[in-house]
Amino acid sequence: MALTQVSTKGIKDATLLNEDVNASAAIAGSKINPSFGNQAILTTNSMTVDGSVGDTIISSSGAEISFTRAATNNITCSDSSGSLNLNTGGSNTRLHIKSDGKVGIGTQNPSAKLQIHNTGSPDSQLLRLVNTQHDTNAASSAQLKFGITNSLGERNCRIEAKEEGGNLNNVALDFYTNTASSTDGEALRMRIDSNGFVGIDNASPVSSFTSARNLVIGTASGNHGMTIMSGTGSSGHIEFSDGTSSDAEKTAGGIRYYHNGNYMRFNTNGGTERMRIDDAGRVGIKNTNMSSFNDGMDDLVIGNGVNGTSPGMTIFSNSSDIGSISFRDSADTGITGLIQYRHQESPPYMRVLVEGTERFRFTTFGTHTFGQCSAKALSASSSKAGNFDPYVFDVNGSAQSTETVAIKSQKNDCLDLTRYYTAGTIQTFRFNNDFTGHIETGTTSVTYHTSSDYRLKENAVAISDGITRLKQLKPYKFNFIKEPSVVHDGFFAHEVTPVVPTAVSGVKDATETRYYETGDILPEGKEIGDIKEENAVKPQSLDHSKLVPLLTAALKEEITKREALETRVAALEAA
Repeated sequence: MALTQVSTKGIKDATLLNEDVNASAAIAGSKINPSFGNQAILTTNSMTVDGSVGDTIISSSGAEISFTRAATNNITCSDSSGSLNLNTGGSNTRLHIKSDGKVGIGTQNPSAKLQIHNTGSPDSQLLRLVNTQHDTNAASSAQLKFGITNSLGERNCRIEAKEEGGNLNNVALDFYTNTASSTDGEALRMRIDSNGFVGIDNASPVSSFTSARNLVIGTASGNHGMTIMSGTGSSGHIEFSDGTSSDAEKTAGGIRYYHNGNYMRFNTNGGTERMRIDDAGRVGIKNTNMSSFNDGMDDLVIGNGVNGTSPGMTIFSNSSDIGSISFRDSADTGITGLIQYRHQESPPYMRVLVEGTERFRFTTFGTHTFGQCSAKALSASSSKAGNFDPYVFDVNGSAQSTETVAIKSQKNDCLDLTRYYTAGTIQTFRFNNDFTGHIETGTTSVTYHTSSDYRLKENAVAISDGITRLKQLKPYKFNFIKEPSVVHDGFFAHEVTPVVPTAVSGVKDATETRYYETGDILPEGKEIGDIKEENAVKPQSLDHSKLVPLLTAALKEEITKREALETRVAALEAA
């Protein structure tokens, strides 16, 4: 039997069945009070709550609404302009769903599909994603995905928190983007590992150099880089800081590019500029105005001209290596010019190469010149009236053991001295800067002069034993061992020594050890500096001009005797 109306008093500890309430019937009243017992309202179909006559309140210490339908379960707001609130703590709205599907947590006016507002303390967590399903065989992760659906399908990016290195305490944060032709074709683009190291296109920044892995860009494959883009009138900076209390600490060192002047500067010690590369590629070290120097000599400028700074440059090599400055041109494949210091030689030396050939060598003993060397006067109107400015070779060491200048030639003149326009001195000799002699050239002949001024002499006496001493000299005809076909007239130096000691240089039977020098033909296994010959002859030498005074004195004695004899003969003939 169908009832048209049932009061709440008419239902006691019994079940109101569906067949007792037809589709058009309603349960009247402002509420269903749970005080009637631990009963449930069960329905096997849809249940509609009409709030136009009041609120439906479920009030209980353990109240719940359960859905047991195997398929989709819905809570539906049938009014198209309505919204749905979930409240706790009385009328406090915790979740709000607008009629357009936008969801607000902590706000009833969301402007996005999901908008979360913090209504608690300033440092409250707004969203927390926790994966409680730990995989003991692989690294577990919690992912937040972003997807876009277009004509190709769905393409996703994601942010992922992931265990790293098998250590359950270490979690990295990874960022993926999608460039593949698949829904889940994300590729790792950036990682912030558990140490705080950041890798861009690098999954293991911790593997990089210990002091330079806070930011690692790229891997060992392909090209990688970083760009700092600034305004045309602005600058881009990379600063190195050791504090924040002052600008000097904030920018202890830095690399800056100034777009308004198109130059790059390098700073140290609190932002002080130390080097600049300008728009023409010129480099200045402690100099910012390289263009003010001569063209072709301004590519590298060192120093600023400030008194006391004494700028310089050092090429630092190992004691067994070489330091070099090389000069080349676009037409050459080899070395055009070279200045080189060879530390490994004994003794070390500096050499200068021109067109790949050594021309000068500077050693601890002085300067060696290879090949032809020529020079011209600075100007025809110089204070020296066109004379060549002197080129000085000076070795003034107290224990000098070798020649100051060695001039060697294979077949041509070793030394060619030319004087232009007037006859006169072509070579001068000095001892301690005091004049001792010179060689003069005329238009057709050469004369040799040695110092002979009376003002330089003392204790002068006439030679009275000229003939006696002259008779002690033993002139010979002979040839030198190296020139057997050439016959000479002359003396043996040691036999002249007792007669005219100043005419002879050297000691009789002296020997010396000789070494291989530059220009020698080196036998196999030998090198410059090796012993060439032991007990080699150290020859005496003879200045024949020193015999002239003796010859003159002897001749005068002979003339005196002859004149006396002629006088006696004439007297005898007159008698």
